[in-house]
This record gives sequence, structure tokens and C-alpha cells, in this order.
Amino acid sequence: MTIDMEMSLGDRIRYLRKSKKLTLAELATILGRSINSIYRWEHDLAIPKKSAIEAITKYFKISQEWLLSGGAIILQYEKTSHEKDISIEELALIRGYRRLRPSDKATIQGFIWDLATTERNDS
Repeated sequence: MTIDMEMSLGDRIRYLRKSKKLTLAELATILGRSINSIYRWEHDLAIPKKSAIEAITKYFKISQEWLLSGGAIILQYEKTSHEKDISIEELALIRGYRRLRPSDKATIQGFIWDLATTERNDS
């Protein structure tokens, strides 16, 4: 399953569970919920309560915005990280970068460094 902006809340919960290779029972234990609750959420038969949403976003380190609406921000790092959020577009770039040959990665790194350190006047 890939990330799709048209995913339902249940699809996103299932995607998260499967991304960690968890069974329904394992996720239920982690979140302190019943297997039936997880099943009902994943099949869009019920909507998780606020406390469950908070538990899901905390465990998977994702934003509530993405979980609830499929909004642009998917990942949220711990507050100790220097980065705050990674958008779906940035995640796609990272995945593409990881498929590059080492020589191509070096080229991209140089290009990004040049852009990031060049003073520009955007008007």
C-alpha cells in the first residue's frame, strides 16, 4: 500500500499498522484498545475517539492533520530534533534520492548545498 491523498482514515490507520508490520492484536495491545476497535477503524466502521487519535499519532510519530485528513504533513519528529515536519513531497524526494547511484547523490548534494548557501534576491 502506498500513501495516497485519497486514503480514508481507516486506510491511513491500516497503512501505519502494516508499515510497522504489526498485527491487529499487536496494535490493539500497544494502543490499549480492542482488536475489534482497530478492525472497525481500519474498515471505516467507526471513528477513533480523541484519546485513541492521540495514542496513534504519538506511537507512529505522525501529525494529527495527516491522520485525520490526509493533509500535507505526515511525519513529526520528537521535539529534540532540529527538524519539525516532513511533507509528503519531501518524503517522495527522500525516497527518490535513496534510489540514486552514489555519484548522482553527490551531484544532488552539491546542487542543494549551492542553492542553500547562495544569497538570492527573490522578488
